[in-house]
Amino acid sequence: MAWTSRFGNLGRFSPFTRSPQNSVSGSSKSESPADYGPPRDEDVLILRNKRQDYVVQCPAYSIAKGELKIRDVREAAAKKLMAGDPSRIKLLYKGKNLKDDNRTALQEGLKDGCELLVSVVEAAPASRDDTGSEDDDDDDEGEVVNGEVVKKRRNRGKKSKRKNRREQQTSGQSSPRPPPTPATPLDKLNALHQTLASFQTEVDAFIANPPAEAAKRDYEHKRLSETIFTQVQLKLDAVETEGDEDARTRRKELVKETQRVLGMLDAAVSKP
Repeated sequence: MAWTSRFGNLGRFSPFTRSPQNSVSGSSKSESPADYGPPRDEDVLILRNKRQDYVVQCPAYSIAKGELKIRDVREAAAKKLMAGDPSRIKLLYKGKNLKDDNRTALQEGLKDGCELLVSVVEAAPASRDDTGSEDDDDDDEGEVVNGEVVKKRRNRGKKSKRKNRREQQTSGQSSPRPPPTPATPLDKLNALHQTLASFQTEVDAFIANPPAEAAKRDYEHKRLSETIFTQVQLKLDAVETEGDEDARTRRKELVKETQRVLGMLDAAVSKP
């Protein structure tokens, strides 16, 4: 039976059409399952998202043979998490963001049974065309002066802002100012460094004394890893450093530091 029939509930996420048996035995007798690890009916990847695991099955030995691509994994994750567009899926393996869909799982170091952190990022908002907006458009309005109609300009958006300002002054209250948004790439990177530093106390406590209970230890590991991944790693990837050598160098340093912290968490949870 072809693998696509056995795992029909997964949908079509892979370009392969051969069954696991054919992909192993084939017409070449020099190739055997022993070349790709222990005999198995399928390859399995475990995707972790928000303290929940999702199992993705693919043809046996497709990872070791370099047939499975990161694109296939991303599409499978999008279906599992019902994310719609696969481009919203971020894959992290051992602290590395798997960006290149054309690379194979083998090239990225993936193996049968390995675990990846998965995050769904928000889709970029569609650009808003303010032309024709009732609040922002200037309108022509007629006014009679000395028996003649004189046109005047009216900006409803400005009028609304002035009204809100008067209401604040009347009530004697002013809305709190939001914290300033980092303007330059270096400002953004420094802010992310502070975010990473804010987790240091929890990370050190977990590494020094992981919970003895396996379930609690796994929960704390997932919580810290996924939080650092979404709040720091993904945001580092979004910082544009084109043409800014200092910012590019700084981002590389922070990526390495974030991966080091995630690696330390992985090592702590795997201690006997």
